[in-house]
Amino acid sequence: MRMFNFFKNKKAVFLSILFLFLVLRLPGLHLPYHQDERKAVVGYSSLSSGTPHPPLTRAIFTLDATIFGRDNFRAMPLVFGVANLFLLFYFVRRRFGYGAAVWSSLFFSLSFYSVLGSLVTEMDGQVLPFFFLLSLVAYFNWKEAPSPRKKTIWGVFLAFSLILGFLTKLNFIIAVGAIILDFLIENRKSFVNKKLLIKYGLAVLGFLALLAVALFNAKLFFRSYDLSMTLGHVNDFIKLSGRAYLQVIIQVAKAIMYVSPLLLVPIFFVNKGDWKKFRIFWLFLLLGAIFYLIIFDFSRSALDKYLAFIIVPLSIIAGTIMADAWKKSEAKLLIPTGELIFSGLVLASIIFSVQFLPHFTPPLYPKEEWISRIIKLRWNFVFPFTGGSGPLGFYVSWLFIALSWSISILLALAALFKKELRKLAMCGIIVVGLFYNLAFAEEYLLGRINGSPNALLKKAISFIENNSAIGRVISYNDIGAYEFIKIDKYERRLYAAPKFEAAYADILQNFQGHYLVIDIPHLSSESPYAKHFMTCDTIYEDRSGKISAKVYNCKNVPTTR
Repeated sequence: MRMFNFFKNKKAVFLSILFLFLVLRLPGLHLPYHQDERKAVVGYSSLSSGTPHPPLTRAIFTLDATIFGRDNFRAMPLVFGVANLFLLFYFVRRRFGYGAAVWSSLFFSLSFYSVLGSLVTEMDGQVLPFFFLLSLVAYFNWKEAPSPRKKTIWGVFLAFSLILGFLTKLNFIIAVGAIILDFLIENRKSFVNKKLLIKYGLAVLGFLALLAVALFNAKLFFRSYDLSMTLGHVNDFIKLSGRAYLQVIIQVAKAIMYVSPLLLVPIFFVNKGDWKKFRIFWLFLLLGAIFYLIIFDFSRSALDKYLAFIIVPLSIIAGTIMADAWKKSEAKLLIPTGELIFSGLVLASIIFSVQFLPHFTPPLYPKEEWISRIIKLRWNFVFPFTGGSGPLGFYVSWLFIALSWSISILLALAALFKKELRKLAMCGIIVVGLFYNLAFAEEYLLGRINGSPNALLKKAISFIENNSAIGRVISYNDIGAYEFIKIDKYERRLYAAPKFEAAYADILQNFQGHYLVIDIPHLSSESPYAKHFMTCDTIYEDRSGKISAKVYNCKNVPTTR
């Protein structure tokens, strides 16, 4: 009874979710900046020109640097993440009820994609979702306003929040489009009236013109802003031919794995009424897919970073569906029966334990190696998660990932065919999803199972900094570039992608210095890089799980000079 009384205490429930949100994110506040993150920290620390994004991006980052300092840039997305948790709970509670707000907030807190988005030094993870949630609150309050005065107030607030989002990044046009389309669809019957059709059409065109005016006149308020850079940046991504479709598929698959079964599998239980209830979110997801996968070519960029826009709508959809499944009583809404919990825990524990079986570490290149293993069901290997905008890198067992998804989908299918299994299936999906997201978060933050490159980097930097014989250092995969710059020992980066091999051949032959190789993603022993390092002296070596860290002295390697 005390447990159920706790769940009836609404403040205690929300504070518990907030506590969980912070516990899963605070350990990552000082993770090393990686590649584009380092560029953002250095480039956005002042109001000087140089960014291709609309002006609020630089303004937010500059404020971040002023308040928290360069070494604490991850504080900004975390602050926005906390604000999003409050906004999401408020919005869902008003729109779909208290139970839906609890589940949606819980899923938003647990989802690894949300954890990652709360810590990367980018706008897409939590800043743009903040303006989207702010716009949703304003939009629905505007639609339901009881008086012309309140309707005007909420209308102005809606326009203001949409403009702010658009002046942060141009991809916020996805949110603008979703709200406009939702309104037009809801009022489509009015289109038989030509006057109303003209009225709505002019309103939409007028607002889009207002967005353009705000962008073109942003320099009046942000003097360093250069509109031509923004337009040039947009033009760079308009490319209909020559797209790297395999890379797009891999990045989309990575985003799906980040989202987890917890947020996607409940969609199996969408009923006819849910399509209308979640219409604005379906539109948001559809427009986002068109924007990122069809109109613009993001195959050369960190697409998984941009796809973080799906976190909020999927958290709301999955949370509301889950709430509906437990709506018979308040106790069942918030916590299943003990028997179901026990069954789910046993199932999830078995799946979680497969991570401790012997696993192979395949190189990232050639990619055929791990693709072949996936196809042939040889799943006992670790899959690398890294990217140009972070994270630095971590491994997760592919066997664990595949089993978690397979079991969750099978449970959902079983519940669709036999409704009496629905509660059991829901409980299994929740617990498996919980273990799945916690495993991802643990490897990202701590790396206790498969290794922590973050811990390896810290020790390697200390060794390099205190060794006066080490001058400039080339870093594999650009790991530790920010730290090397701080100690004035950064030479350049080294990527292992096959397309760079010809360009790096001269560097390998003519650079007589030191290399830091934190081996994630794993270098193939047949690669020209690994063969070159075999001719160098290893002066430092450390290991964490499946990841090694080595400092090579290549001063005595013959050069072509």
